[in-house]
Amino acid sequence: MPAGDDDGSSSGSALRPAAVPAAAPTTMEELEELGRVRLSKNFFMRDMLYSELASFHEVRNIPDDPPLAVAAGRRLCEELLEPLHEAFGGVVVRSAFRSCTVNELGTGDPPNNHGCGETEWNHGRHIWDRRDADGNMGATVCVVLPWFLDRQATAEANGEPPPRWEALAWWIHDQLPYSDLTFMPRLGCFNIRWCEKPAKVIESWKINNRDGSFFLASPGKETPPWCEAAAAFDSSLDEDHSGEYEGFPRSSGRMRPTSGSVSNSVMSLRSHARAERLPLPCLFLRW
Repeated sequence: MPAGDDDGSSSGSALRPAAVPAAAPTTMEELEELGRVRLSKNFFMRDMLYSELASFHEVRNIPDDPPLAVAAGRRLCEELLEPLHEAFGGVVVRSAFRSCTVNELGTGDPPNNHGCGETEWNHGRHIWDRRDADGNMGATVCVVLPWFLDRQATAEANGEPPPRWEALAWWIHDQLPYSDLTFMPRLGCFNIRWCEKPAKVIESWKINNRDGSFFLASPGKETPPWCEAAAAFDSSLDEDHSGEYEGFPRSSGRMRPTSGSVSNSVMSLRSHARAERLPLPCLFLRW
């Protein structure tokens, strides 16, 4: 049996819930336990800890405050990633949690600037174990939806216009309690953030040969001078935008909260995930 894997020989150990460390793991066993924490039906904390920056620079990407990181990660996964997974048939995580140390590695001068965003700004975003400047808990993840990527590739192969990022943005806006969305130029990937106090900001980054951000929606905020505003969408944010995303999967029914409350469907999802939070027995699969 490979070192570090529980063979389940002790009574009930195979389905024993993983314990969330009270502080940053200091042993491999504690780190393994943190990785086994189930954030939602389809996502574990281990999915969120990998970082190419950390791997390349050989530094640890581990939260200083695991309980806060796990609490934020669970809300992100239960309220945003699980509905996306159910509707689109899969979600691929590209970048999720970053420690402050790892984030600093991506914010220097070129060639060491990897677009990570300033570390303090990332509190409550990619840095899950810190609250943002307003004291809000939050978490951001960068994901790819294979469903969306495949349709872009098919359209390109057929010489047809590909699905627009704005269509996916409006689908998410109409269905889910997101805080921030930022769409990237490659693979159709995007950052999606959950926050206790949602900002409801949608933007793109370097898409369609634009060098800066392109705000699709930013309610109650002035468009920064370095951005291009698509339109004044403040008055239409609560309207139905289904005409923008024809052919997309139907909603799973987990509509975004209104009037500051959490919808029954999202509450049901959260309760289900908590009831099913026991880790599944793992296995090695080789081809």
